[in-house]
Amino acid sequence: MTRSHLVGASLLLILSSLGRPLDAQPVRFECDTVFRIDGYEAEFSALRSVAAGPENQVAVSERLSRSVRLFDSLGRKGPDLGREGQGPGEFTGIGSLGWVSDSIWAFDARLDRFTLFGSGGGEEGFRTYRREERAAWAPPGSGMPSFAVVLPRALYPDGSVLGSLLTPLSENAGGGSTIGLVGPGGELRRIVARYSGLEGFSRHDGDGRAVGWSYPFEHDPVMDVAPDGSALSLAVVATVEDSDCVIVLRRFDASGDTVFTRSLRVEGETIPEDVREEALLESADRLYSQVGSSKWRREYLQNDRTPGVYPPARDIVAGSKGRTWLGVRKARVGVEYYAFGPGGEIEGILRLPGNARLVEARGNRLWAVEKDGYDVESLMGLRLRRGGDAPGNH
Repeated sequence: MTRSHLVGASLLLILSSLGRPLDAQPVRFECDTVFRIDGYEAEFSALRSVAAGPENQVAVSERLSRSVRLFDSLGRKGPDLGREGQGPGEFTGIGSLGWVSDSIWAFDARLDRFTLFGSGGGEEGFRTYRREERAAWAPPGSGMPSFAVVLPRALYPDGSVLGSLLTPLSENAGGGSTIGLVGPGGELRRIVARYSGLEGFSRHDGDGRAVGWSYPFEHDPVMDVAPDGSALSLAVVATVEDSDCVIVLRRFDASGDTVFTRSLRVEGETIPEDVREEALLESADRLYSQVGSSKWRREYLQNDRTPGVYPPARDIVAGSKGRTWLGVRKARVGVEYYAFGPGGEIEGILRLPGNARLVEARGNRLWAVEKDGYDVESLMGLRLRRGGDAPGNH
Protein backbone atom coordinates (compact mmCIF):
# COMPACT_ATOMS: atom_id res chain seq x y z
CA MET A 1 0.00 0.00 0.00
CA THR A 2 1.55 3.29 -1.06
CA ARG A 3 2.20 5.92 1.54
CA SER A 4 -0.91 8.04 1.98
CA HIS A 5 -1.10 11.82 1.91
CA LEU A 6 -3.12 11.94 5.12
CA VAL A 7 -2.46 14.92 7.34
CA GLY A 8 0.59 14.52 9.59
CA ALA A 9 1.40 16.50 12.72
CA SER A 10 4.07 18.87 13.98
CA LEU A 11 5.05 17.37 17.33
CA LEU A 12 6.91 20.50 18.39
CA LEU A 13 3.79 22.62 17.90
CA ILE A 14 1.44 20.15 19.52
CA LEU A 15 3.59 19.23 22.51
CA SER A 16 3.85 22.91 23.38
CA SER A 17 0.05 23.05 23.87
CA LEU A 18 -1.20 19.66 24.98
CA GLY A 19 -4.35 21.07 26.56
CA ARG A 20 -6.24 19.71 29.53
CA PRO A 21 -6.00 16.08 30.66
CA LEU A 22 -8.92 13.65 30.54
CA ASP A 23 -11.75 14.36 32.96
CA ALA A 24 -12.42 11.82 35.73
CA GLN A 25 -15.47 9.56 35.67
CA PRO A 26 -16.93 10.49 32.25
CA VAL A 27 -20.56 9.58 31.51
CA ARG A 28 -21.15 6.27 29.76
CA PHE A 29 -23.25 6.51 26.59
CA GLU A 30 -25.32 3.73 25.05
CA CYS A 31 -27.08 3.45 21.70
CA ASP A 32 -30.41 2.17 20.43
CA THR A 33 -30.46 0.78 16.89
CA VAL A 34 -32.80 2.74 14.61
CA PHE A 35 -32.01 0.56 11.59
CA ARG A 36 -29.47 -1.91 10.26
CA ILE A 37 -28.86 -2.32 6.52
CA ASP A 38 -27.43 -5.80 6.03
CA GLY A 39 -24.39 -5.76 3.76
CA TYR A 40 -25.33 -9.05 2.10
CA GLU A 41 -28.90 -8.01 1.34
CA ALA A 42 -27.82 -4.57 0.13
CA GLU A 43 -24.89 -6.10 -1.80
CA PHE A 44 -22.47 -3.57 -0.35
CA SER A 45 -18.84 -3.58 -1.40
CA ALA A 46 -16.45 -1.71 0.93
CA LEU A 47 -18.15 1.50 2.10
CA ARG A 48 -15.90 4.40 1.20
CA SER A 49 -17.93 7.48 2.24
CA VAL A 50 -21.02 7.92 4.40
CA ALA A 51 -22.60 11.38 4.74
CA ALA A 52 -25.69 12.23 6.80
CA GLY A 53 -28.05 14.88 5.50
CA PRO A 54 -30.10 17.57 7.27
CA GLU A 55 -33.13 15.27 7.68
CA ASN A 56 -31.00 12.35 8.93
CA GLN A 57 -31.05 10.70 5.53
CA VAL A 58 -27.73 9.16 4.54
CA ALA A 59 -25.78 9.02 1.27
CA VAL A 60 -23.28 6.21 0.70
CA SER A 61 -20.54 5.55 -1.85
CA GLU A 62 -18.68 2.27 -2.21
CA ARG A 63 -15.21 1.39 -3.41
CA LEU A 64 -16.47 -0.43 -6.52
CA SER A 65 -19.58 1.68 -7.08
CA ARG A 66 -20.09 4.33 -9.76
CA SER A 67 -23.17 5.78 -8.09
CA VAL A 68 -24.37 7.27 -4.80
CA ARG A 69 -26.85 5.19 -2.82
CA LEU A 70 -29.42 7.06 -0.76
CA PHE A 71 -31.31 5.87 2.36
CA ASP A 72 -33.86 7.75 4.45
CA SER A 73 -33.72 8.34 8.23
CA LEU A 74 -35.22 4.89 8.89
CA GLY A 75 -32.83 3.07 6.57
CA ARG A 76 -35.31 2.62 3.73
CA LYS A 77 -33.69 2.56 0.32
CA GLY A 78 -34.07 5.58 -1.92
CA PRO A 79 -32.85 6.11 -5.48
CA ASP A 80 -29.34 5.42 -6.75
CA LEU A 81 -27.80 8.66 -7.99
CA GLY A 82 -25.55 8.60 -11.06
CA ARG A 83 -24.10 5.72 -13.06
CA GLU A 84 -20.86 4.59 -14.68
CA GLY A 85 -19.50 6.71 -17.50
CA GLN A 86 -17.96 10.09 -18.27
CA GLY A 87 -21.02 12.06 -19.31
CA PRO A 88 -23.15 14.39 -17.17
CA GLY A 89 -24.32 12.66 -13.99
CA GLU A 90 -21.85 9.79 -14.54
CA PHE A 91 -18.75 8.68 -12.63
CA THR A 92 -15.52 6.80 -13.23
CA GLY A 93 -15.23 6.59 -9.44
CA ILE A 94 -16.38 8.56 -6.40
CA GLY A 95 -13.53 9.84 -4.25
CA SER A 96 -15.59 11.73 -1.66
CA LEU A 97 -19.11 12.99 -1.07
CA GLY A 98 -21.11 15.15 1.30
CA TRP A 99 -23.98 17.58 1.64
CA VAL A 100 -24.28 21.26 0.84
CA SER A 101 -27.58 22.61 2.16
CA ASP A 102 -30.11 19.95 1.08
CA SER A 103 -28.14 18.69 -1.93
CA ILE A 104 -25.67 15.82 -2.22
CA TRP A 105 -22.29 16.43 -3.83
CA ALA A 106 -19.99 13.70 -5.18
CA PHE A 107 -16.45 14.23 -6.46
CA ASP A 108 -14.86 12.22 -9.28
CA ALA A 109 -11.09 12.61 -8.83
CA ARG A 110 -10.18 11.15 -12.22
CA LEU A 111 -12.45 13.60 -14.07
CA ASP A 112 -11.76 16.36 -11.49
CA ARG A 113 -15.38 17.40 -11.28
CA PHE A 114 -18.35 17.63 -8.94
CA THR A 115 -21.91 16.45 -9.43
CA LEU A 116 -24.71 17.81 -7.26
CA PHE A 117 -27.98 15.95 -6.78
CA GLY A 118 -31.18 17.16 -5.15
CA SER A 119 -32.03 15.13 -2.06
CA GLY A 120 -35.12 13.85 -3.88
CA GLY A 121 -32.78 12.06 -6.26
CA GLY A 122 -34.54 12.70 -9.55
CA GLU A 123 -32.39 12.50 -12.68
CA GLU A 124 -33.59 15.98 -13.59
CA GLY A 125 -32.10 17.35 -10.38
CA PHE A 126 -28.36 16.92 -10.99
CA ARG A 127 -25.70 19.36 -12.11
CA THR A 128 -22.15 18.36 -13.15
CA TYR A 129 -19.33 20.88 -13.35
CA ARG A 130 -15.53 21.00 -13.46
CA ARG A 131 -13.23 23.40 -11.70
CA GLU A 132 -11.58 25.86 -14.04
CA GLU A 133 -8.07 24.79 -13.06
CA ARG A 134 -6.72 21.49 -11.85
CA ALA A 135 -3.81 22.87 -9.87
CA ALA A 136 -2.61 26.09 -8.31
CA TRP A 137 1.14 26.73 -8.09
CA ALA A 138 2.07 29.43 -5.59
CA PRO A 139 4.83 31.86 -6.59
CA PRO A 140 8.17 31.52 -4.74
CA GLY A 141 8.30 33.48 -1.52
CA SER A 142 4.54 33.78 -1.20
CA GLY A 143 4.43 31.56 1.88
CA MET A 144 1.58 29.60 0.31
CA PRO A 145 1.95 25.89 -0.52
CA SER A 146 1.83 24.72 -4.12
CA PHE A 147 -0.38 21.73 -4.82
CA ALA A 148 -1.28 19.44 -7.70
CA VAL A 149 -4.58 17.91 -6.56
CA VAL A 150 -7.28 18.85 -4.08
CA LEU A 151 -9.03 16.03 -2.22
CA PRO A 152 -12.36 17.66 -1.23
CA ARG A 153 -13.65 17.30 2.32
CA ALA A 154 -16.46 19.87 2.14
CA LEU A 155 -18.19 21.88 -0.59
CA TYR A 156 -19.72 25.31 0.04
CA PRO A 157 -22.61 27.05 -1.76
CA ASP A 158 -20.28 29.42 -3.65
CA GLY A 159 -18.35 26.46 -5.14
CA SER A 160 -15.32 26.76 -2.88
CA VAL A 161 -13.84 23.58 -1.37
CA LEU A 162 -12.25 22.68 1.95
CA GLY A 163 -9.78 19.92 1.18
CA SER A 164 -6.40 18.26 1.50
CA LEU A 165 -3.82 19.80 -0.83
CA LEU A 166 -1.83 16.92 -2.28
CA THR A 167 1.59 17.31 -3.88
CA PRO A 168 3.38 14.76 -6.08
CA LEU A 169 6.26 12.90 -4.42
CA SER A 170 9.58 14.33 -5.51
CA GLU A 171 13.08 14.72 -4.14
CA ASN A 172 12.44 18.34 -3.22
CA ALA A 173 8.91 17.88 -1.87
CA GLY A 174 8.38 18.81 1.73
CA GLY A 175 7.16 16.35 4.30
CA GLY A 176 4.05 18.30 5.20
CA SER A 177 0.36 18.20 4.42
CA THR A 178 -2.03 21.11 4.22
CA ILE A 179 -5.77 21.65 4.59
CA GLY A 180 -6.91 24.67 2.64
CA LEU A 181 -9.95 26.54 1.38
CA VAL A 182 -9.80 26.55 -2.43
CA GLY A 183 -11.96 28.75 -4.66
CA PRO A 184 -13.97 27.36 -7.59
CA GLY A 185 -11.24 28.46 -10.01
CA GLY A 186 -8.47 26.58 -8.18
CA GLU A 187 -7.06 29.56 -6.24
CA LEU A 188 -5.96 28.93 -2.66
CA ARG A 189 -7.91 31.38 -0.52
CA ARG A 190 -6.87 30.35 2.97
CA ILE A 191 -4.71 27.82 4.82
CA VAL A 192 -6.84 26.17 7.50
CA ALA A 193 -4.20 23.82 8.97
CA ARG A 194 -0.69 22.73 8.03
CA TYR A 195 1.35 19.93 9.65
CA SER A 196 4.63 18.18 9.09
CA GLY A 197 4.43 14.61 7.83
CA LEU A 198 5.31 11.29 9.35
CA GLU A 199 8.76 9.86 8.77
CA GLY A 200 8.36 6.71 6.67
CA PHE A 201 10.39 5.30 3.78
CA SER A 202 11.20 7.23 0.61
CA ARG A 203 13.88 6.89 -2.06
CA HIS A 204 14.75 8.65 -5.31
CA ASP A 205 17.00 7.51 -8.15
CA GLY A 206 18.92 9.52 -10.72
CA ASP A 207 16.24 9.02 -13.36
CA GLY A 208 13.65 10.92 -11.36
CA ARG A 209 11.85 7.85 -10.09
CA ALA A 210 10.52 8.22 -6.56
CA VAL A 211 8.77 5.94 -4.09
CA GLY A 212 7.12 6.65 -0.77
CA TRP A 213 6.07 3.69 1.35
CA SER A 214 4.47 3.37 4.76
CA TYR A 215 5.37 0.92 7.51
CA PRO A 216 2.74 -1.42 8.98
CA PHE A 217 0.65 -0.10 11.85
CA GLU A 218 1.92 3.47 11.44
CA HIS A 219 0.26 5.91 13.82
CA ASP A 220 -1.25 8.04 11.08
CA PRO A 221 -3.23 11.11 12.10
CA VAL A 222 -7.02 10.78 11.80
CA MET A 223 -9.12 13.64 10.43
CA ASP A 224 -12.75 14.44 9.68
CA VAL A 225 -14.84 17.44 8.64
CA ALA A 226 -18.24 18.33 10.13
CA PRO A 227 -21.26 17.56 7.91
CA ASP A 228 -21.74 21.22 7.03
CA GLY A 229 -18.02 21.95 6.59
CA SER A 230 -18.03 24.28 9.60
CA ALA A 231 -15.20 22.54 11.48
CA LEU A 232 -12.25 20.20 11.11
CA SER A 233 -11.23 17.72 13.83
CA LEU A 234 -7.80 16.09 13.84
CA ALA A 235 -6.01 13.74 16.24
CA VAL A 236 -2.37 12.65 16.29
CA VAL A 237 -0.33 10.33 18.46
CA ALA A 238 2.19 12.78 19.90
CA THR A 239 4.34 10.47 22.03
CA VAL A 240 4.76 6.75 22.64
CA GLU A 241 6.85 5.37 25.50
CA ASP A 242 6.58 1.59 25.74
CA SER A 243 2.78 1.18 25.79
CA ASP A 244 2.04 4.65 27.19
CA CYS A 245 0.61 6.88 24.43
CA VAL A 246 -0.45 10.52 24.34
CA ILE A 247 -3.09 11.46 21.76
CA VAL A 248 -3.61 15.13 20.95
CA LEU A 249 -6.97 16.25 19.58
CA ARG A 250 -7.55 19.62 17.92
CA ARG A 251 -10.67 21.14 16.46
CA PHE A 252 -10.49 24.02 13.98
CA ASP A 253 -13.21 26.18 12.52
CA ALA A 254 -13.41 26.72 8.77
CA SER A 255 -11.29 29.87 9.11
CA GLY A 256 -8.38 27.87 10.49
CA ASP A 257 -8.69 29.14 14.08
CA THR A 258 -8.17 26.55 16.82
CA VAL A 259 -11.40 25.96 18.75
CA PHE A 260 -9.74 23.72 21.36
CA THR A 261 -6.75 21.45 21.97
CA ARG A 262 -7.04 18.44 24.23
CA SER A 263 -4.72 15.57 25.21
CA LEU A 264 -5.49 12.00 26.28
CA ARG A 265 -3.05 9.57 27.82
CA VAL A 266 -4.00 6.00 26.94
CA GLU A 267 -2.45 2.57 27.18
CA GLY A 268 -1.50 1.20 23.77
CA GLU A 269 -2.06 -2.43 22.81
CA THR A 270 1.24 -4.23 22.16
CA ILE A 271 1.64 -5.82 18.71
CA PRO A 272 2.79 -9.46 19.01
CA GLU A 273 6.30 -9.81 17.58
CA ASP A 274 5.32 -12.48 15.06
CA VAL A 275 2.44 -10.32 13.78
CA ARG A 276 4.75 -7.33 13.50
CA GLU A 277 7.44 -9.24 11.58
CA GLU A 278 4.98 -10.89 9.21
CA ALA A 279 3.34 -7.55 8.38
CA LEU A 280 6.73 -5.93 7.75
CA LEU A 281 7.81 -8.69 5.33
CA GLU A 282 4.49 -8.56 3.47
CA SER A 283 4.81 -4.79 3.08
CA ALA A 284 8.40 -5.14 1.83
CA ASP A 285 7.26 -7.71 -0.74
CA ARG A 286 4.53 -5.38 -2.01
CA LEU A 287 7.13 -2.62 -2.33
CA TYR A 288 9.34 -4.91 -4.40
CA SER A 289 6.46 -6.01 -6.62
CA GLN A 290 5.70 -2.37 -7.45
CA VAL A 291 9.20 -0.95 -7.99
CA GLY A 292 11.24 -4.10 -8.78
CA SER A 293 14.22 -2.95 -6.72
CA SER A 294 15.78 -5.49 -4.35
CA LYS A 295 18.04 -2.70 -3.04
CA TRP A 296 15.07 -0.58 -1.98
CA ARG A 297 13.40 -3.62 -0.44
CA ARG A 298 16.54 -4.32 1.61
CA GLU A 299 16.84 -0.69 2.70
CA TYR A 300 13.15 -0.67 3.65
CA LEU A 301 13.70 -3.60 6.01
CA GLN A 302 16.89 -2.11 7.46
CA ASN A 303 15.10 1.20 8.07
CA ASP A 304 12.27 -0.54 9.96
CA ARG A 305 10.03 1.98 11.73
CA THR A 306 7.13 -0.34 12.53
CA PRO A 307 5.78 0.71 15.94
CA GLY A 308 5.51 -1.64 18.87
CA VAL A 309 1.85 -0.86 19.64
CA TYR A 310 -1.25 -0.73 17.47
CA PRO A 311 -2.39 2.78 16.48
CA PRO A 312 -4.33 3.96 19.55
CA ALA A 313 -6.28 6.66 17.67
CA ARG A 314 -8.35 4.52 15.33
CA ASP A 315 -10.73 7.07 13.82
CA ILE A 316 -12.45 10.40 14.39
CA VAL A 317 -15.83 11.92 13.54
CA ALA A 318 -16.47 15.67 13.50
CA GLY A 319 -20.12 15.92 14.41
CA SER A 320 -22.54 18.80 14.31
CA LYS A 321 -23.22 21.16 17.25
CA GLY A 322 -19.50 21.31 18.08
CA ARG A 323 -19.10 17.69 19.16
CA THR A 324 -16.13 15.52 18.16
CA TRP A 325 -15.95 11.73 18.55
CA LEU A 326 -12.48 10.21 18.94
CA GLY A 327 -12.22 6.42 18.63
CA VAL A 328 -9.53 4.89 20.87
CA ARG A 329 -8.48 1.26 20.47
CA LYS A 330 -8.86 -0.69 23.72
CA ALA A 331 -7.47 -4.19 24.22
CA ARG A 332 -10.14 -6.83 24.88
CA VAL A 333 -13.07 -4.38 24.87
CA GLY A 334 -13.10 -3.06 21.27
CA VAL A 335 -13.17 0.70 20.63
CA GLU A 336 -14.16 3.48 23.02
CA TYR A 337 -15.37 6.73 21.49
CA TYR A 338 -14.74 9.83 23.58
CA ALA A 339 -17.30 12.56 22.92
CA PHE A 340 -15.74 16.03 23.20
CA GLY A 341 -18.08 19.01 23.53
CA PRO A 342 -17.73 22.43 21.85
CA GLY A 343 -15.13 23.58 24.40
CA GLY A 344 -13.13 20.35 24.49
CA GLU A 345 -14.85 18.98 27.60
CA ILE A 346 -15.50 15.23 27.78
CA GLU A 347 -19.26 14.68 27.49
CA GLY A 348 -19.15 10.89 27.68
CA ILE A 349 -17.76 7.63 26.32
CA LEU A 350 -19.44 5.17 23.96
CA ARG A 351 -18.09 1.63 23.62
CA LEU A 352 -18.41 -0.27 20.33
CA PRO A 353 -17.13 -3.74 19.42
CA GLY A 354 -13.85 -3.92 17.53
CA ASN A 355 -15.58 -4.76 14.23
CA ALA A 356 -17.62 -1.50 14.26
CA ARG A 357 -16.65 2.11 13.61
CA LEU A 358 -18.50 5.41 13.73
CA VAL A 359 -18.68 7.16 10.38
CA GLU A 360 -21.06 10.11 10.91
CA ALA A 361 -22.76 12.06 13.69
CA ARG A 362 -25.52 14.67 13.88
CA GLY A 363 -26.53 15.55 17.41
CA ASN A 364 -27.80 12.35 19.06
CA ARG A 365 -28.07 10.48 15.78
CA LEU A 366 -25.04 8.36 14.87
CA TRP A 367 -24.16 6.09 11.95
CA ALA A 368 -21.75 3.17 12.19
CA VAL A 369 -20.30 0.53 9.85
CA GLU A 370 -20.04 -3.05 11.07
CA LYS A 371 -17.70 -5.53 9.35
CA ASP A 372 -18.03 -9.32 9.65
CA GLY A 373 -15.35 -12.02 9.35
CA TYR A 374 -15.64 -11.99 5.56
CA ASP A 375 -15.11 -8.20 5.39
CA VAL A 376 -18.75 -7.61 4.39
CA GLU A 377 -19.88 -4.26 5.78
CA SER A 378 -23.34 -3.37 7.10
CA LEU A 379 -24.61 0.14 7.90
CA MET A 380 -26.35 0.98 11.18
CA GLY A 381 -28.34 4.03 12.22
CA LEU A 382 -28.12 4.66 15.98
CA ARG A 383 -29.71 6.93 18.56
CA LEU A 384 -27.54 8.05 21.47
CA ARG A 385 -28.60 8.04 25.14
CA ARG A 386 -26.97 8.09 28.55
CA GLY A 387 -26.28 4.71 30.08
CA GLY A 388 -29.11 3.72 32.41
CA ASP A 389 -31.74 5.82 30.62
CA ALA A 390 -34.66 3.79 29.33
CA PRO A 391 -34.86 3.53 25.53
CA GLY A 392 -37.14 6.22 24.16
CA ASN A 393 -36.69 8.57 27.16
CA HIS A 394 -34.18 10.87 25.50
